Amino acid sequence: MIGPCVDLDLFYQKYGRDFIEGFKKSDTSFFVFKKNNQEICGHFLTYTDPLFPDKLFFGCFSITSEDFYPLDHFKVLLKTSAKKLSKNQVIGPIDFSIWFGNRLKTNGFDHLYWWEPTGNAHLKLAFNKAHFNSDKKYLTHFFDDIGLLKKYFVPSYEKALLDGYKIFDFDAEFKKNPETVLKRCYELNCETFKESHFYKDISLQEYNQFLFSKLSLLDNSLSSFIATEDNLIVGYAFCLIDEDLSGPLAVFKSILIHPDYQSSGLSSALVFEFLQRAEQKKIKRGAAALIREGAKSEYLFAKVAADLSLSHHYELFNLTVE
Repeated sequence: MIGPCVDLDLFYQKYGRDFIEGFKKSDTSFFVFKKNNQEICGHFLTYTDPLFPDKLFFGCFSITSEDFYPLDHFKVLLKTSAKKLSKNQVIGPIDFSIWFGNRLKTNGFDHLYWWEPTGNAHLKLAFNKAHFNSDKKYLTHFFDDIGLLKKYFVPSYEKALLDGYKIFDFDAEFKKNPETVLKRCYELNCETFKESHFYKDISLQEYNQFLFSKLSLLDNSLSSFIATEDNLIVGYAFCLIDEDLSGPLAVFKSILIHPDYQSSGLSSALVFEFLQRAEQKKIKRGAAALIREGAKSEYLFAKVAADLSLSHHYELFNLTVE
């Protein structure tokens, strides 16, 4: 059964009150999955975004009971909700705002890293059986030798330096001038992602509260900024170290280049910087996380992936509302 959530404490406890309150800026409805005995075994929400007037999104999606893996009822509810709001497409799972859990893991169930989306094999089959369409696909490649990958990015790195670009250490810049760095990162996110349905407009305060303040709690020694000759930050790479059971894993997590500076090889320069820093730390293993399938970087990382069959895959789904 699926029913409206009459007590938002379930969502508050899992995502935080401020996070959930943010959804109320849009047309949002909260739902729970229930067993026949009324026990709650999952939840999701639907919401709209003024930037995408023809779409209804679903997010904060979780099912903990195999009783609900047939998703026909879920599909009907989504389509019905979309029709009531005059939307012609449903997309999810996408959570509100930036860099929160979204997408559904569809392969790689042998291990779940804390930095990747969740999912299980039963849910993958359930979405397929309910005839959800594939919207976008992403993957994570794992590689065992960082040194083998560096050579592909050397030309872009050297060109960026010759063109006058500078690469700064993330932690050092933030400690030197935290307010300026925070504001610039916020501006970069707003400009770069303003037309993506992964991201919603949020204030500088919300950006700091939900994301930036949490970065200071992580090891950012592999992360860096790239700036012009006159020190204007035009991009960054957010990377992390996962102390995995098999040893440290250097994870290339997110990259951003301002639209005015894209197609200049700056992304590749930041990848080289990441690999170089990881190598200096004697880290041999790496992962390129959540790459969009078909992106150029997918093929570069695939060349040195330890075993492509061990790559993790994730997916967004959509429904056409007739």
